[in-house]
Amino acid sequence: MKTGIESIAGATREIHLRDHWRVVWTRRWAVAASFLFVVGAVGFYSFLVSPIYEATATIEVQPQARRLAPGQDVSGIGAAGYGWFAEEKYQNTQVEIVRSRSVAERAFQILNLKNDPRFAAAKDPVGAFRGQIRVIPRRETGLLEVSIRGKNPEEAARWVNAIADVYVARNLEKAKANAEAALDAIRSLMIPLKKQLSDVEARRFEVLRDKKIFNPEGQQQIVRERLSKLNESLSATQMEVNRLDTLLAKIQEIRTGQGDPMSIPELSKDESLQRLGTEKVNLEKDFEAVKVTYRPGAPAYQEAESRLLKVNQRIWDQVAVNLGRIENQYALAITNERTLRADVARAEEEAFEIGVATSSYDVARTDATTTKAMYDVIAKTLNEVNVGSQLVANNITLLDSAIPPLRPVKPNKRLNLVLGAIVGMLLGVAAAFFLDYLDNTFHRPEDIENFIQLNTVAVVPRFNPLDSGTAVKEAYQTLRTAIIFLSKNRERKVLLLTSTAPQEGKSSTTAELARTLASAGDRVLLVDCDLRRPTQHIHLKLQRDNGLTDFLAAPQPFMNWRAYVKTVDGEKLQAITCGPIPPNPPELLGIDRFKRFIEEARQAYDWVLIDSPPAATLSDATLLAGLADMVLLVVRHNHTDKDLVARTVQQLRRVGANLAGVVLNNVSLDGRFSKDYYYAGYYLATEGTGERKRRKKATGDGVQAGSG
Repeated sequence: MKTGIESIAGATREIHLRDHWRVVWTRRWAVAASFLFVVGAVGFYSFLVSPIYEATATIEVQPQARRLAPGQDVSGIGAAGYGWFAEEKYQNTQVEIVRSRSVAERAFQILNLKNDPRFAAAKDPVGAFRGQIRVIPRRETGLLEVSIRGKNPEEAARWVNAIADVYVARNLEKAKANAEAALDAIRSLMIPLKKQLSDVEARRFEVLRDKKIFNPEGQQQIVRERLSKLNESLSATQMEVNRLDTLLAKIQEIRTGQGDPMSIPELSKDESLQRLGTEKVNLEKDFEAVKVTYRPGAPAYQEAESRLLKVNQRIWDQVAVNLGRIENQYALAITNERTLRADVARAEEEAFEIGVATSSYDVARTDATTTKAMYDVIAKTLNEVNVGSQLVANNITLLDSAIPPLRPVKPNKRLNLVLGAIVGMLLGVAAAFFLDYLDNTFHRPEDIENFIQLNTVAVVPRFNPLDSGTAVKEAYQTLRTAIIFLSKNRERKVLLLTSTAPQEGKSSTTAELARTLASAGDRVLLVDCDLRRPTQHIHLKLQRDNGLTDFLAAPQPFMNWRAYVKTVDGEKLQAITCGPIPPNPPELLGIDRFKRFIEEARQAYDWVLIDSPPAATLSDATLLAGLADMVLLVVRHNHTDKDLVARTVQQLRRVGANLAGVVLNNVSLDGRFSKDYYYAGYYLATEGTGERKRRKKATGDGVQAGSG
């Protein structure tokens, strides 16, 4: 839940571009001052500073070294690799080399700048000279622009050319030195490598003689093929042994469990077993028929059973014959497996011996081959490097030497003035918005409506004698119309006008509103209840004595307040001035006599206007607000603090005051913002061009519509 000032401030409308322009125009003198200051300072600097000239030399940098002949390149110049990244890295490296201390030091010595007064007093003369070197890579090219700035154009050109020449010469010297170092390194490798080649060749022949190997590749191939065949035979024999072993186990299992021998594929192929199996089936059928007719003890039953048993015995006898045959095959397979295993072992041992001998020979032969290849490569490289060192070419060349510049680069007066104007304008606009941010006063009726949620019933312009008060009169006519509308057909007659702080035009607004109401034929009573700094007697040109304080302080039972009423401008407008200033005004305003006086005045007049002290810090307005039918708050344009107004509104609302609206007072008449202030705009639109010009000229000398 919002409290305090936040509860009064409402949602603001969306910011429009016109609002920003209004801020800039309102603070136009701050914008103009900032603009003129910046432009003036830039112009002063641009026309008084000494001109600076810049001399530039252009250097071409090839990313790869130029080769006049094919072969090895040990110059060490050019990019280390190929591709965009390698070339960019190489060019960036060259930029840093041009800026390096070694290049600057050699150029410094060539130019004989040691005794130059500009460098003699420096702690690091070379560093000071180096700090003036500027290197800029030209975009998407292999060119570097080396430049130096100075007050003497001929001297700047001479310095830049010296730096460029030193850089180009340094790169070529580095290439030649790298090539010579490479030649020395290669020659140092040739002598020991030649002796090593002789030693490894002799060792290769010794291995052939010691191992008695005449054809290493052929012998190893023969042993490998024989071993492969033996392994194949051994695998086939092992599979046969496994098959026979499994078959024997199945036959034994059938014999033990009296199973069906025909379930084994090897036994089912025996013709004798097939015939016996057919005979057994027929006898089983006959036996089943006998069991239907005869009992187990009958001769026919016993005969059929005997024939079936004999057939079963013959079947198992034939199975035994097959079992013996299979057992013989199994024993033979076992013997073959053992023989093949022995042959494989002998072949593997022979292969191992040949492999060891061949391996020793291969090592010796590999050493000899590798050493020979290294020797050939180094010899070839030596020849190529020797030729290349004689034909080395520089990949960095001086494309354009620096010439003395004709025009200075600094200061660029036109550019400085343009930038100064832009910066000055931006700084002025920023200052305008900053001042507007710091300004916590009301500028427009919308500010009042959004911040304290009260309607602006009238906008009173600043009084200007050249305007004859026409705009002010029009504003008070509008205020009178608004008061009549808010009074609900004149049911609310007692109107209190107060303000937040002094000097907001509260008293003058009360007096002018009273005159406007009276001029329309209404009977109006204006009561000056500002018992601290009364001013109504001045606005109405009356005597302050014999006023409200005299009536309130009169002895009982004297209650004739009409004896203190003074007539102003005819019979319609009457007023009760303040009278002597009392020591404690709230005590007088809180007595019953004052309340009865207000009730009787409400019955006697069409309107009763009460002028009160400011409500922010004094309790007088709070007491009076409880007696009034409506309360108008007068706010001075561009003067009163928003937070102070918000606290005043809160204070009045706490006592139940009927806040009818706000009068925005002392508004500056500026035609450019006439749309913001409708009444002022209406007034300006009805006047001629000559009057508008005269009023605009006198706006700065206008006076406030009122004070108090």
